[in-house]
Amino acid sequence: MVRRFTTLLTLASALFAAPRSATDLAKGRELVEAGKPAAARALFGAIAHDVNSDAPARTAALGEMSRLDLATGRYSDAIKEGSESAALAAGLKDRAAEGNALTATGLARLYSGDYLAALRDMEASLACANDTRDDAAVITRLNNIGNAYYFQGRYTEALAQYERAGKALAQTSPEKLGERVYRARRQLTTANLATVYQRLGQYNRALDLYAGLNAGGSAMRPAEQAQLLANMGALYRRLGDPIKALETYRAARTLYQGNKLRSGEIAVLNNIGIAQALDLHHYQEALASFNEALTMARTSGDRPVGLHALLYRGQTWYRQMRLADAAHDFTEAAALARELKATEEEWKALYGLARIARDGGDHQQARTHLEAAIALIESIRGNVAAGSLRGGFLADKREVYDLALAEAVGETLPDTARVFHLMEQSRARTLQDKPGAVAATRSLAVAATRSLADIRHLLPDDTILLEYWASTEGTAVLWATRDAASVRSVAAGPEFRAALNRLAAALSNPGDSSWKAAADAVAAPLLTPLAEVLQGPHRRLVIASDNELWKIPFEVLTYGGQPLIQRYSVSYLPSGSLLRAATNGRAIRMPWHRSILGFANPAAGRDAPLDIPGAGSRADLPGADAELRAVAGLLGGAGDLFFGAQAAKRELNQASGHTLPVLHLATHAWADPEDPARSWMLFAPASGSLAFDYLFLKEAAGLDLKGVSLVTASACETEAGRFLAGEGVESFGRAFLEAGAGAVVTSLWPVSDRGAADLMSRFYRKLAQGREAGDALSDARRELSQSAHPALWAAFVLSGDAGIRLPWFARWYQLIAAALIIVAALAFLARHRQGIRTRAKRA
Repeated sequence: MVRRFTTLLTLASALFAAPRSATDLAKGRELVEAGKPAAARALFGAIAHDVNSDAPARTAALGEMSRLDLATGRYSDAIKEGSESAALAAGLKDRAAEGNALTATGLARLYSGDYLAALRDMEASLACANDTRDDAAVITRLNNIGNAYYFQGRYTEALAQYERAGKALAQTSPEKLGERVYRARRQLTTANLATVYQRLGQYNRALDLYAGLNAGGSAMRPAEQAQLLANMGALYRRLGDPIKALETYRAARTLYQGNKLRSGEIAVLNNIGIAQALDLHHYQEALASFNEALTMARTSGDRPVGLHALLYRGQTWYRQMRLADAAHDFTEAAALARELKATEEEWKALYGLARIARDGGDHQQARTHLEAAIALIESIRGNVAAGSLRGGFLADKREVYDLALAEAVGETLPDTARVFHLMEQSRARTLQDKPGAVAATRSLAVAATRSLADIRHLLPDDTILLEYWASTEGTAVLWATRDAASVRSVAAGPEFRAALNRLAAALSNPGDSSWKAAADAVAAPLLTPLAEVLQGPHRRLVIASDNELWKIPFEVLTYGGQPLIQRYSVSYLPSGSLLRAATNGRAIRMPWHRSILGFANPAAGRDAPLDIPGAGSRADLPGADAELRAVAGLLGGAGDLFFGAQAAKRELNQASGHTLPVLHLATHAWADPEDPARSWMLFAPASGSLAFDYLFLKEAAGLDLKGVSLVTASACETEAGRFLAGEGVESFGRAFLEAGAGAVVTSLWPVSDRGAADLMSRFYRKLAQGREAGDALSDARRELSQSAHPALWAAFVLSGDAGIRLPWFARWYQLIAAALIIVAALAFLARHRQGIRTRAKRA
């Protein structure tokens, strides 16, 4: 909705420069208003490319073309034409026209995902608006800048821009801007503020803003007002109030009905049915809503929304176990989806048919439907280019792979290679789909899912890969070594899950000794099926866990009478396809080369803190200061270290585009288990506008860390988060890997200031001695495990490339000593030669 507001307001600020033919430009604008953008664009193009057009006319025509292409999604064309228009306007010193053109290019870059370039254009367009004292443009462009920050997950920066827009609005008036323009800017700013408050977990505040936006005199069209109500309904469902959600949905339907917006009415009817079925379990009422939506769609000829109604009705039949009715709807939906080339809806229909076939005992038919559904999902995935769209792509699709895996694992002789392929297709897709091969970048990304044979070839002789699959359909483990691979089912019933939860709770509490019994109860199902490989000579485990298994460090599990930490070096991967080839050797660096970028114990500013979830965790961390200084001293080399008030988030930019052995963050962090986008790491404020600044999860994933070998997030819960089906745990560990880091050390639960400092000192001492990262962390934990509760050593885990070795940094005293030795040797040689000459002369 925010994007729609922004585009509409941008289009509304048309440029009225003196054209070659004022009549032609006026005709083009009339065609736009009449809903004939193609004809308008052709006319503007004729003006822009006519050699007889003067510069003002070409500027105006190119600007109009850019805005039209922006509105129709032709972003590359919008950028090209807008850039030409802005350059011409700059030459004419027409700041208003230049600002309009830069706004169009900025929005086009934003929608294309080029956020930094978008911000540059938007800041420049804001400067133009300030120069021309155009208050309406200033407010709009501040909102655009806020959107650019919001899309990057930089929510505090977005909020600051929206609040600036609100202040600019308060300094003007309806009389100055005009009543309709003033209302439109107010609604745009309010909607953006509501959106960011909703993202930051301040739901009631967001709802108050939405309600005020809807209640006031509206400059929105009926369709936009109805969409606003539909958004509010979705928010009420999120808050656990389906009754209020239904009330709001029905208000939206009334508005759609009154304005004869049939497509919107059908869509909101489907929303009503979903709330009735999923939230209230009122299946008969839901069926009535879907029936009405389907009848209206067939009457109006609106086949796409009718397709949705068919799918929802089929799902409702299935929940009632009326399988024949469900099969009828899914079959009809699949045929209609194929006809409409609606791939998303087709796989959903095929998945519904697969479940019905499996429930009926027809496993062959179930597998046929599942293979077809997965092929469609993979075809969609291949066409989703932007990472921001890929994130969470499999969230509603993972269950298709789960059902296919249950079928594959349940066969008498499971095809291990196929099981591995399905496992890999069902996890860490954003990481796997990052562009670029492993050999080409520091990122863990690969161009495509690797085969089991590829992975086995990469495994060192002493390493076992354990890849777990855990779902409501079943649990299994696939083990692989360089020489062999196999799949085994895991007995993970309710008792196992209860033990898993007990273990996770006990591990984080230093006073809870029940962890040993819980660890034994968890270890039996997870490790007993692996007896044939765990009895071998291997000394390293690489584990790709799944679903609720992420809650525990496998190192505490007991096999053969001792915890795994005593026998194995353990590291983790989001998926087996992200395994990297082993590297040999250790680089040598001089003492002036940078070894670390570090942040510790950020200090508060003077203003009140932003009221966001988890923001109470801001106690002083004196141990973090000592930790960072100790780490830097152990590594040697040059370090950029930021403490207290200097530990500002902007300094993270020093990691971008540079080779950097270590990024070390010793601060507070908080993991939101409901909405990981709100998870944050704490930094000092960049200005006086906030008490603290926050690095949010999406923002962390957007950093450029391709040159960073190791990120250590020495803070609470940096490996915790919500499990996202098809991706994994939405944690800072995963975010830093997505940003390109080679390996990441993160924590599964809250850690003490001093305990973290002790472990980090041991870990970095091993790294400085030349140990591989995975071995170094395991060694440090093994030392502490002899006498300490797991709460003090097991929280920190390593994900990514466990084979990373940090460079050896020469010390200044070593260079000075070497230089003195060389000088002494040269002096000795000189004296020796002089003595030879003297003796020769005497002779």
